[in-house]
Amino acid sequence: MGQHRCFACDEQNPGRIVTNTDDGWTFMFIERFVGPPGRVHGGTAVGALTCPALQLAERDGMQHPVVLHVNGRLNLPVPLAEPISVKAYSEEGRYRVKLHEDSNVILDGYVEVADQETNIGSVLQEPPSEYVEDLQSLSDVTDADIEGHSLFTQFLEVQKAAGYPLEPPPKCFGCSEADGALELSIRKTRQGDTYTRWKSEEAFTDGEGRLATTMVVSAIDCMNLHAINANDDFDLLFKLTQEKKNFFTGSYGVRIFRVPPVEIKDDYRITSRYLRRDGRKLFTISALSDSNGTIYAMGESIAIIFDLTDEIFGTDS
Repeated sequence: MGQHRCFACDEQNPGRIVTNTDDGWTFMFIERFVGPPGRVHGGTAVGALTCPALQLAERDGMQHPVVLHVNGRLNLPVPLAEPISVKAYSEEGRYRVKLHEDSNVILDGYVEVADQETNIGSVLQEPPSEYVEDLQSLSDVTDADIEGHSLFTQFLEVQKAAGYPLEPPPKCFGCSEADGALELSIRKTRQGDTYTRWKSEEAFTDGEGRLATTMVVSAIDCMNLHAINANDDFDLLFKLTQEKKNFFTGSYGVRIFRVPPVEIKDDYRITSRYLRRDGRKLFTISALSDSNGTIYAMGESIAIIFDLTDEIFGTDS
């Protein structure tokens, strides 16, 4: 299938996600990659779609395949610690990647790949014109120095105040403070905007010192959900929790603007912004940048408000 190797498929990686099979691929997400209890962290699941797409791009003759855009729609929860059948194929100039559980497609996505010889920092594409102003505003706060409780800690307090304490605290791969998480200490900068610093792990590589796209997509995912909470200081979440509802990622996409390194001076900055609500849908964007405000990637997320089951709350009524 070619020489592609990244964090997601490296046979030496204990957190390996992607394995080639005779009729496609198998994904397996270890417990570390948990998002909501018992389910895979959505950003990690969507990010992993890029690995088979890059393998197919090499098969199709690309010499230097790079991801420009990945987008995934989460139809059903992606299970943890279970083998998942994956199919990928070329469709209308991009790669379609689907995760199957029995006859159900639980995650349906596409990946746009270009054949470009690049170095770390190389520009791949420019931001969409409709987001330039928002992204510039987010890049302006990359030197923020904010103290106080993280939004994740405040989230736990809101759940407790609403009568549904989460004990022990959930171990979200992105934003919790548990061992093995990315430990993104996300804080509000202003209404609807959030900020954190992030130091990438050395293992999150494509083998050439570049940050594996799977982990780019994974790292900026939680910021989108917390931007919703930063918009109204958890008022919406408190109301929804009392109604036994919550919001979860429905669709999520990431555009890569520059080739990011694994190791970067003074750590990465991740920022996000709440955009708007349309009925049950909540729209946000996020950005990965360096300490100077240069943006490497942008995330676009649509969260959906859902009714929750009694089992999630540990109640019978």
